[in-house]
Amino acid sequence: MTASADAASEPGQRPWLLTGLAGAGALLAGALWLVVLRRRAVQQHHRRPGYITAPPPPHTIPIEKTLRNQGAPTSDLLTIIDETLRRLAATLTTGHRPLPPLLAVAATPTGIRLHLATDTDLPEPWQQADTATVWSLTLDAVPAGLEPLEPDGPAPWPHLATVGADDTGRWWLINLETAGITTIGGDPDYADDLARYLAAELATTPWSRDIQVDLIDTFPELAGLDPTRLRHHPTPEAIDDTIAVAVETIDRLNLLHADNLPAARATRAGDELWPNRVLFTTGQTGHLAELNRLIHDQPGRTAVAVILTRSADTSPPGSLTITVASDGRARIPALGLDLVANGITPDEAAGCVQLIEAADNYANVELPTAGTEGWRRNSDQAGRLSPHLTRPRQPDGTDEPGATNLPQPDATVLAAAATTSDDLAVLAPTVPEPTRTQVETDDPTLDADLADWFSDSCTRPRLSVLGPMRVRVGPDGKPGEATKRKPYYTELVAYLATRPTGATTAQLCDAFSATPARLQRDLGVVRKWLGTNPATSQRHLPEVVRSSLVNNGRGYYQLHDVLRDADLFRRLRLRGQIHGADGLDDYLRALSLVTGAPYTQLHPGGGTWLADDRDDQHLLVAIVDTAHLAVTMALQLPDLKAARLAAEVAALAAPDEQIPKGDLIAVAQAEGDSGRASRGIDDLLRQRDADGPIEPDPRTTELVQTRAWADRTSPTQTRQASVPD
Repeated sequence: MTASADAASEPGQRPWLLTGLAGAGALLAGALWLVVLRRRAVQQHHRRPGYITAPPPPHTIPIEKTLRNQGAPTSDLLTIIDETLRRLAATLTTGHRPLPPLLAVAATPTGIRLHLATDTDLPEPWQQADTATVWSLTLDAVPAGLEPLEPDGPAPWPHLATVGADDTGRWWLINLETAGITTIGGDPDYADDLARYLAAELATTPWSRDIQVDLIDTFPELAGLDPTRLRHHPTPEAIDDTIAVAVETIDRLNLLHADNLPAARATRAGDELWPNRVLFTTGQTGHLAELNRLIHDQPGRTAVAVILTRSADTSPPGSLTITVASDGRARIPALGLDLVANGITPDEAAGCVQLIEAADNYANVELPTAGTEGWRRNSDQAGRLSPHLTRPRQPDGTDEPGATNLPQPDATVLAAAATTSDDLAVLAPTVPEPTRTQVETDDPTLDADLADWFSDSCTRPRLSVLGPMRVRVGPDGKPGEATKRKPYYTELVAYLATRPTGATTAQLCDAFSATPARLQRDLGVVRKWLGTNPATSQRHLPEVVRSSLVNNGRGYYQLHDVLRDADLFRRLRLRGQIHGADGLDDYLRALSLVTGAPYTQLHPGGGTWLADDRDDQHLLVAIVDTAHLAVTMALQLPDLKAARLAAEVAALAAPDEQIPKGDLIAVAQAEGDSGRASRGIDDLLRQRDADGPIEPDPRTTELVQTRAWADRTSPTQTRQASVPD
């Protein structure tokens, strides 16, 4: 189920799109996107100042684009399904009511519908449908201000997986545990693709976090997806372990006199988590017949589901049969379902694994240069002076006056700031006089552009991307033109702003999944929206034939005289670096432009082009590193107000970064607020995500040891806050 070979030649057809992760498969895309974001958050912990985390391999970019486009919009729905079902289970068990046997969940972006095996009465805000076995919840009906759930709480029905979508677009998640044994037959390739999809989803969705997926001599391409949740076995011995788990589960239920396994899970009956398994195999092997018999004889009491592919002709008694035909439809007669079948190919699965594995690479790399002309030729994409324009820092503080942001000896700086000598060498090198002159000469309009940015009477369009994205047009602009699709048109402007030399029609079509005709209409709206440049009487977005960058018959769309906060930030940082100890003012001015994480509030499914140029990541580095340098400089003065302001801006924009957390601790210590500092240290050393505790990165470990932070944790947290040797 890959993109058709013709897609690349059809304009607007998104040639990068993996169809197995689109449409009916978008829930898996959402689950994978959540995993990527979680892994990248940990990856960010290991970033050192002056560097960026290693990018994923180029061949994984189509997968990332697909996940951004299809998965980002559905990732919230996955969290909603998980929390809604856990909240329902908590309500029922608190009222000493049994959890109903769940057959399936039908989900849309606006609501959830439960299909149950028996008549049930569910509490408000659930609403009964035609029968007492079908209950619906409109997400708008969920009350606001509900008490938060336990972050690591177990899911009552962890075996849910999406078989496909019906013709109305509703996703259908089947409870494989209730089915017990499921056989997938029909077209062999489509059957394998569906089973592979189910295995991948069970290894990544939030509600299946306590499931172990065992692949018996099948789907080896999935092996690296999540080794803690999914395991590939070339031989059938793992079946014996699954049998042992099933027997243990039955025995625990008997010991506790419990007859409702979902309720036992939800309440952690017996004060332990309950193991859950899903086993995939292609046929009768090992002791599979014994496992199947156990599941059949003890329905709903083993916590095990078996998926048999290509076995529809030899289905064990009582199994649920799914037939996937060559037309791509999955038919489940027992449930009356005829769905567009989900499925991913071996190549699609391998690409997803490679993208996720790339997020486990903690290597740091240099940032690319900003460009070749004007101020850009002096800078990397984070606004830092290119290393070839600087000289090594003098750790003993013997640099010539005005040559570095931090003229103090390293020992003096380290005594007050949460930084290292390596950080200082990268962020505060010596800047020779010729470099200072060159930077000033290459950017003569910075002060005028800043004045315009902050002016109430600016005549130029202003694009903000350092937080929620927005465009403010000048007096000649026409705000009403963009009213109906403002997030989309704003993203078009943002894309063009990242390409100062222009973008071709083909590049824009690829970035926005548009046909040339559609794109030209959209650009026409943007052209009228931005208005005319008063300095030249020309449009801020000229027609392509009037662009100054026509090459080999190809036209380029290019913005003219549009102010962008991201470039102002880089330019201020660049100027701040050449002004020595006086550069703090420019750094603080740059940070005043930041209102949140870069490129937030993209239009739904947008931002796929950021997978190519990573401008959002470059700007995060710019914000965090500039703030760290500003904090370090302010602590030398000391100017504690400026230091706290800078650290808080970075923490707002980059909550996954360790550097701002360390800076806030250092500021609290300088303020004499030992309580706040202690809480900050606790937070720094006790971080965790859905996968468990996050080990401190080497830089944090160094700071903890040199600044004795482990000795300053709260008394109740000292034992948990230990750092590995």
